[in-house]
Amino acid sequence: MMNRKRILALLCAIMMLTPLIGGYAESASGQTLYYTGGVVFRVLPRDADSELLQVAYTLTDMPYIVLNKTYEWDVIVGGGTGTYNIEAALAFQTMDLDPFQNSWSVIAFPPVIDNVMEYTFTRDGRYFWQFTISDSAGQSIVFQTRIYEAYSEADETDPTTTVGKANAIVDELITDDMSDYSRALVLHDWLIYNAKYDTSYTYYDASGVLLKGTGVCDSYGRAYLMLCTIAGIDCIYVSGYAGEPHGWNMIKLDDGKWYHVDCTWDDPVVSNNDPIKSGAERHDYFCIDDEQMSKDHTWNTPDN
Repeated sequence: MMNRKRILALLCAIMMLTPLIGGYAESASGQTLYYTGGVVFRVLPRDADSELLQVAYTLTDMPYIVLNKTYEWDVIVGGGTGTYNIEAALAFQTMDLDPFQNSWSVIAFPPVIDNVMEYTFTRDGRYFWQFTISDSAGQSIVFQTRIYEAYSEADETDPTTTVGKANAIVDELITDDMSDYSRALVLHDWLIYNAKYDTSYTYYDASGVLLKGTGVCDSYGRAYLMLCTIAGIDCIYVSGYAGEPHGWNMIKLDDGKWYHVDCTWDDPVVSNNDPIKSGAERHDYFCIDDEQMSKDHTWNTPDN
C-alpha cells in the first residue's frame, strides 16, 4: 500500500528519470536519482517490426552487502534486435534519509561486460543500481534494482542490526537436512507470526519487520528476500499490482520451478489494534504458481 508521501515521491521520480532513457548524460551532470520502487521506463523500437526488448531481472548470490568485499551482478536481458548496450549507474544514500522521498547521489558508472558487472563497496549506507539497456533498433529500457544496505562484518553477528537479526533467524530455524520448500515455509511463517502490517506506512525496508515487528509490503518482501538468500534459496523481489502497487517474492525450489510467495497477504490486517499474532495468518499465497497468483496480482511478464 502507498500513502500520499510515497505517491508524491514516485511522481517526482518519474519527472527526474524521464530524461535518462537512452543514456546517462543528464544523470551525470546532476549526479542524483530518485528511487521509484519498481517503475520501469520503456522506449519502443523505431522499427515497428523489431522484436520487443525484454528485461527480466538482475541476479546476485549475495543477500546483503559487506563493506570492502567485491560483488557481482548478472543482467538478464531477452528479445530486442542486435547487440545489447548496457549502462549501469550506482546511487548512494545515507541511512538517515528517506529512500522514497530524498534524492540519491550517483557515485559510479561501472562497465557492464558480457552482461556482468562487479563492484566493491566502501561506504556505510544504502545503494541501488539503475540500468539502461538499448538495442540497435532504438528501443531501450530503464530499470532499478532493489535497495541494498551495506554492513560491516561485525554487523553480521549483531542481532540489533538488520543483517544480524536475519542471520540469527536463519541460524535458529534452518538445518542442513531441510528441503528448499521447508526452508521457505519456516521463514515465511516466522515473518507472518512475528510481524504485522504497518498501517502508518512508515517502514519500507527489511529493518521494519525484522527489528520493529512491523512494515508495509516492501518491508515483508525485502526481509523475505534477505532471509531466503541467506538460507540458500534463489529468491527475487517482484514489483507489481494487486488492487494498488504491491510487492512480493518469487522463489525457486528443488524442482527447478519458480513460485510466488506473498507474506504480506498471508498476514492480513484485521484491525489497527490487533496484536502481532492476530490469528488471521494463513498460507493462501505461499508457493503458488502463475495461474493462481494472476487471479488477483499482476506483474511484468513477456506477454504484458
